[in-house]
Amino acid sequence: MKQKHPTASPEGNATRAGAPPSSTDAPPNPADLADTPLSGPVCVRVDWTLHEADQHPEIQDAFVGDSASFWVRGYTGPTSRTPAETTPPILWEPLTRPFGNAVYPLSTATVTSYYATLAQPQSGVVTAESVSDPDPTVPVVDPPDYGVAYVVAHDVALEVPPLDANTLPYAGLFKVRVWKAPTAVLSARTGDGSSAAFDRYFQTPLSVKIADSTGTTQGTHGMAVRFDIIGDATFDQAGSNQRFATIGPTSAQVFSEYGTAYAPRIKAGSKVGTIQVRASSRFAAQQFHFILHVVDPQGPADAAYVATHEGDYQDQLAGSKFATPLQAKVDNKLKNPAATGNIVFTVYPVADGQSIAASFDSGETTSVSISVPVDEGYATATPLNALSGTVSLSGYVTNLVCAYADTYDTQNNDPRTDDTGQVARFTERVWSGKIASVVRDDGKNGQTTAPGQFFANRLTGTVLDGAWKQPQPVDRIRVAFALQGPGQFDGNDDVPVEQWAPDHVVVLTDAHGVATAPRIQALRGQGGSIVVTLSCPVSNSTPAYTIASVIPPDEGVSVGLRSGDLQDQVVHVAFANPMTVAVKNAKGENATSGQVTFTCRATNDATGSFNGAASANAPVADGSAIAPATLQGDDVVQKTASYGYFEIAAATDHTTQPYVFRQRVWRSKHAILKAVSGATNNRTKPGEFFPLPLILHVVGPDNEDIEDLLVTFTLQGPAEFVYELRPEQTGDTSTSATVRTDGVGLANAPRIKAGADNGPVVVTANATVAQDALPFNLTVLPPSTAAFSVYADPATDCQDTMAGGTYAAPLSVSVKNTAGADATTGTVTFKIYNSAALGGFANETDGTQCVVPVDNGRATATDLKAATNSATGSFSVVAYPTSTFFGDPPTDTSDQTAHFTERVWDKQYVALAKTAGDDQHTTTNQSFPGHLAVKATDTHNNNAFVPEYLVTFVIASPELAAFDLSDPDVMIVSGDNHTVIVRGNENGDAIAPRIVANASTGVVQVQACGKADPGTDFKLTIDSGALPRIYTLEPTPAADVVADPDDMDFTQFLLKKNGAAAPAGVDVTLTITPAGLASFKMNDPGVLSVLAKTDDRGQVAHAIWTGDNAGTATVTATQPQSADGVQRIIIGAGSASARGAKA
Repeated sequence: MKQKHPTASPEGNATRAGAPPSSTDAPPNPADLADTPLSGPVCVRVDWTLHEADQHPEIQDAFVGDSASFWVRGYTGPTSRTPAETTPPILWEPLTRPFGNAVYPLSTATVTSYYATLAQPQSGVVTAESVSDPDPTVPVVDPPDYGVAYVVAHDVALEVPPLDANTLPYAGLFKVRVWKAPTAVLSARTGDGSSAAFDRYFQTPLSVKIADSTGTTQGTHGMAVRFDIIGDATFDQAGSNQRFATIGPTSAQVFSEYGTAYAPRIKAGSKVGTIQVRASSRFAAQQFHFILHVVDPQGPADAAYVATHEGDYQDQLAGSKFATPLQAKVDNKLKNPAATGNIVFTVYPVADGQSIAASFDSGETTSVSISVPVDEGYATATPLNALSGTVSLSGYVTNLVCAYADTYDTQNNDPRTDDTGQVARFTERVWSGKIASVVRDDGKNGQTTAPGQFFANRLTGTVLDGAWKQPQPVDRIRVAFALQGPGQFDGNDDVPVEQWAPDHVVVLTDAHGVATAPRIQALRGQGGSIVVTLSCPVSNSTPAYTIASVIPPDEGVSVGLRSGDLQDQVVHVAFANPMTVAVKNAKGENATSGQVTFTCRATNDATGSFNGAASANAPVADGSAIAPATLQGDDVVQKTASYGYFEIAAATDHTTQPYVFRQRVWRSKHAILKAVSGATNNRTKPGEFFPLPLILHVVGPDNEDIEDLLVTFTLQGPAEFVYELRPEQTGDTSTSATVRTDGVGLANAPRIKAGADNGPVVVTANATVAQDALPFNLTVLPPSTAAFSVYADPATDCQDTMAGGTYAAPLSVSVKNTAGADATTGTVTFKIYNSAALGGFANETDGTQCVVPVDNGRATATDLKAATNSATGSFSVVAYPTSTFFGDPPTDTSDQTAHFTERVWDKQYVALAKTAGDDQHTTTNQSFPGHLAVKATDTHNNNAFVPEYLVTFVIASPELAAFDLSDPDVMIVSGDNHTVIVRGNENGDAIAPRIVANASTGVVQVQACGKADPGTDFKLTIDSGALPRIYTLEPTPAADVVADPDDMDFTQFLLKKNGAAAPAGVDVTLTITPAGLASFKMNDPGVLSVLAKTDDRGQVAHAIWTGDNAGTATVTATQPQSADGVQRIIIGAGSASARGAKA
């Protein structure tokens, strides 16, 4: 059935037009429309500004029987914005094939047609009639859920279809989707499960996907979707940017964009809880419910309350950073330090209309607002920059920085006026330059006081702004007071300070621009001028005050210890020795007036007093002050401790540093004295020191070491204390000594010397807190002539013999009595301790020992013989006084034992090899140039050295030569001018004394042999004339040595024989010329000649010391059988890198 529809006017008035033709009617005949101008069609366009609440302006969804309303406007041309003045009929007609062909898009649904005279705007209403099956010859594009009808609104003068490039700009094209059933499907895209704080907006928008039954969204673009809030929340009606949405407080109608529909922004209500948002569509059978949560934005540990902590009221020059980063103190809801959350710092002008002159560092740029995390109850902003900009006549601009938790509701609250404690406000000023001024109060300049006293008036400074004509005070600006000289700011004054140090304070000005520094105290012990300079960061003014500290000339300025420190006493008993201090005046001389105050200071361990008083004064006299003798310990604080320390500070009114005494107080006498050394068997001879030191150990009740305890040793008997330098404690005498225990609780008494009389000596040790005294019993022995100590004769030690042979020299010792003189009575026992080698005393019944009487300080054993069955090796013999020695002979190391080692050889394994001195020449009455030397080796043991081997050198022609028994280079065991016995060294080397030729010429045979070797012979020749030249002397490594003045270097020569290095031990004389440039001895320029010997490489070297002057010295090396060698020492001519070789 045909329908008639009203045509709405812009004012909403309805007009009535003729019935529109149906979709089966032919288009109207132009001749029937007499009012229609035929000059050209009106351009008809979609009106995007008008639509029904649930209908899209261009695309509409409907069921069969539903109406769809569209709106158009008429214009004079396709690109014109001029409304058409004519009112031709407008035909609304569905087109099966809008583009006149059999290809997509094709209509698959039918709707009614409609026409009416053009109005501005013009509404066309069509009704969905049916959905047809798609043309089987055309590929299916649209889903089976709906059919599509394409409706064209156009001037009847426009001939369509088809729509093409010429006609389409003149027609409005609409799309109607006619759904067979509500088969669209709604599903969530974003926002489900979101949370928001109460009274805040949800950050994630709600959105749904709406698709057809096949899951595609091509048929849902522009479909109306409704969102309804169920619960305490509202839609943002003003903040939506969707073009065609209709939004109410709790309902919103929106259109999908290519299958996605977005709900407007949602604001949570004021209560914590859960809300639902229902998404629905007429063309979807099922609804979708979003679940949203309204939460408390602040957890138990989150930031809630914010207060200024550091950085408030700063002043900075434009172009600089503020000195102190802004820091806020952050608490949680329970007013405890917050552990989590973020704090936002935002810069505001102090009043609307003023400029912002500060910004925070933010990465590579700056920002007026930053967010920083909370760290253990504090939040610190990034550095704040002072920006250049417009300033007032005062020269500065003020900004306000608000700090608040990021959960703070800035949408409903202004941080600048918040009074809930959730916002911290910092005031920061930016100055165009250093244009402020700082002014001192001249009436407070020039003050004086004594050291230790406070100056009468506090110093002040007034800060004025930069106004040119009438500068105004600046409140709450920082002023620094810097002090130089013997004074300090009072740290306990009630004047508020921003920063405090003894010599530097920073204070804020008050409302009148006045900054007041804490009072100033003149330092103890120091006098002089004190200068206090004022400064401000935005001012070039630096006014200064000059005040003075004046010390009375006779009073003390320094205090030092004399006596009485580190004492011990039980509680409530006065300490034994009063504390005494030395007192000096400013000139370092003894103070003669004033007083010293002794103040007890309690510690965690103990307390003390002067009989109940915390302090006591003592007058100064002759550079000293003695505290009252009433000092006592009052209590041991730690209940489980037996003792503890408290302190007493001694100072004058002018002392810079007091002397602090430490005294130890005990609950009772808990110290225990234990002997460590010297308490028993401590004997000595008259006039001698006792051998054992008196040492005791002091322990506490828990067996812990007690250090620094005064222990007094009192002596009775024929002895006295002997002090190495001076007594340790004042009052020590020869019979009383007081010492302190060391870090491990040991106390060593001074050495004790026996007097002239014999008898017992008792030394008693005691301490003020000892449980019991500790006695030491000593004995002074009567004088004795008996053997007491023995000393081995080195000539009889370490002898060698063959098995069955007798040792050349009987063992012998020197014997002393207790006084150290030669013993005249008693016997000495020689005891053999055999090993692999065996020996015995041949004439004794018990061959393992020999007891002989002392004879004038000596004791000589009977003949010692090696056993015939002895193996090669050694055995030991120990000699000791028979009646006065009580120890173990083999292990004793005292002077009461003498130890011998004797060797036995079962075959002649020892070989003597000549190492120097053979085949020498000299002239009559001259010494042979080199010493004779042999090396003893053990052929049975890989020719190992035989140490300390005794070698006998015998001159077979005594009429031709003799040994020089005064040769300082050789230690002779025994012998005469023609036979000597010498002992080899650890390497088996034995050297004979120098041999001197007599007046006759000839060949001298010298035999060298020991007790266990076959021996060897040397051949020497005495010539009548000059000696033959068998050597050459060459300087090495160069003929010239470069040396620095006042330095040490070496001269060196190589002695050759037949082209090879000469043997060791050949004498070479070295001589320096001229005198004054160098010498052979440091600090003795007169030593210009020395006798040196060749080493095993044939080299002879000696150190030389150069003087202060430059020049060239010559060293001449001479040897009777060689031409002289010469080496120049060039002093001051080169660097150390050019020197000759050094040893």
